[in-house]
Amino acid sequence: MMKNIKGNMLIIGTMAITVALWLLAQPKTELNFFGVFSHAAGGVSLSGFFLVFLLSIRSRTIEKWFNGMENVYKYHKWLAIGSIAAVLLHSATIKLGFTDDVLAIRGPEMAAKVGGLSQNFFILLTLVALLAKKMKYENWRFFHRLFIVPYAFGLFHTFKSSWYDLQTVSPLSIWTAVTGVIGMASALYMLFFYQRVQFNKNKGTITGIRKFENSVIELEMTMDKPFDYKAGQYIFLKVFQKGLESAPHPFSISGGDGHKIYVAVKILGDFTQDLYDNVQVGTPISMDGPFGHMIFDEGKEKQVWVAAGIGIAPFISYLDKNAQLEQNVALYYSYRGQQGAVYRKFLEDYQAKNPNLMVHFHDTAVLKRLDFRDYPLKNEDVTIFMCGPDKMITGFANYFKKHYGQAEIIFEAFKYA
Repeated sequence: MMKNIKGNMLIIGTMAITVALWLLAQPKTELNFFGVFSHAAGGVSLSGFFLVFLLSIRSRTIEKWFNGMENVYKYHKWLAIGSIAAVLLHSATIKLGFTDDVLAIRGPEMAAKVGGLSQNFFILLTLVALLAKKMKYENWRFFHRLFIVPYAFGLFHTFKSSWYDLQTVSPLSIWTAVTGVIGMASALYMLFFYQRVQFNKNKGTITGIRKFENSVIELEMTMDKPFDYKAGQYIFLKVFQKGLESAPHPFSISGGDGHKIYVAVKILGDFTQDLYDNVQVGTPISMDGPFGHMIFDEGKEKQVWVAAGIGIAPFISYLDKNAQLEQNVALYYSYRGQQGAVYRKFLEDYQAKNPNLMVHFHDTAVLKRLDFRDYPLKNEDVTIFMCGPDKMITGFANYFKKHYGQAEIIFEAFKYA
């Protein structure tokens, strides 16, 4: 069952309409194959970036359409790469579509130059994006949001320099204008309004800090008004303390009753290191959410839970809310060193009282990496929930899809930031 079918249909439908409208439209002069292809490629690139910006607004509706924010991010990334490839195809084939005399009377020269500037800016920002792991998140985020500039240039270039009449009313001009407006509005919303709007809804204060030995910190946050969430979900958190990065970061909820919310944070990068070292009780916070589709109550009667490191947080959140476990659950908890098993005692105590929970503690300081060839599933009619580092969890997901095709697989994966 494809839970992300609505998301797939959004992308397929957008691209199909774009290609069809460009191919069916009548150009202002006769074009050969390359001329038509080049314009269609340019149109595909604009529609691709329309989707890129639309998927960036952190809409819960869009998250549901794609069955999880990690899928939204995946499509966001590959749509951007595909759109830049379409820009390059457009640039490489445009001159092959015209004779020299037609090129000589082409539209405004400035519009053509703006198109070249747009392409070069896209390439530059893409190279910067590839250096994400080598720069601070705040700096990467700044450059990432500059993609609105070449997108705006590309729209100007298309309307002013195209050999299709986009300045009179037609299906093609309406489609290009509507997607362009929505794309620009989405980008401007994230650039100027998202944090002002979404982070005004759920405010609170850090009222407790608990530090663990393995570079993990648990924050207790008392909310100004109750925060409604389901165990297994996560939030984007802003911490308003001088010296700490102001950008929102995602963290899994590890517990709480709505009035108090707990998140467990492991040092994985610059921000989490600063948070661990410097955060203080009394610091104001705000959050956007909840996000996530790891809703355990919607899973099958038999479940397999896989947690790696701080990825145990959403599972702890669910167990903390449910004194008795109704599902039959096998939990595989991978960590490094005894100090890495932050919630081991909680799990041991819970398991002792709940026969439906079987915990497999997997210490990679003593054992090899967790490998499910060593733990074959006895039944494919299960829901597999997973949370942990991106590379590890996506690797497990691919393994389960290959060997247990009937199993339902739901996961949240995080990257180091």
